[in-house]
Amino acid sequence: MTASGLDRVVIVGGGVAGLTLALALRRAGIGVEVHEKFGHLQGRTTGFTIWSYAIQKLTSFGLDRQKLDRIGTAIEVTELRNEDGTLLGSLPVGDASRELGAPSYDINRRDLQETTIDELGADVVHMGSECVGIELGDDSATVLLAGGERAEGDLVVAADGIYSVLRDEVAGTSRLRYSGFAG
Repeated sequence: MTASGLDRVVIVGGGVAGLTLALALRRAGIGVEVHEKFGHLQGRTTGFTIWSYAIQKLTSFGLDRQKLDRIGTAIEVTELRNEDGTLLGSLPVGDASRELGAPSYDINRRDLQETTIDELGADVVHMGSECVGIELGDDSATVLLAGGERAEGDLVVAADGIYSVLRDEVAGTSRLRYSGFAG
């Protein structure tokens, strides 16, 4: 048993959050498995910014900088412009990132997921493995999978997004409200 009292964690959801958690848990010596309901990566092939402090965490979890360089572009300057293109100001992101010890990156979401899945391995990430429910025990939790399989751990983490299968079972019925923002 690890110092945290956890030997095995089951993560439902193979997005950036679930996969990053899997990297962190594995680095801490905790057994982990990820179940993603889709047999392929979901979401748009959009990019997003990962700031220096988060890059430091990702590298401490085992993603090396060479891999990050292949899937992202280090940011040197961020410019703020108005609707007609007039420069309002610029931020020296590269300088600040170097002071903090790691670059900040614009990264393609799908590339980050693919790289993280490769790092974790097919024995950890189970694509096309849909969670349909959960059974909670005194010292364990078991994910019920659509194919009749079961995945047991000391802890189950629901990282399966806005349409979470586990949310209502664990936290009670919740009413989702649109915030006015879309990603």
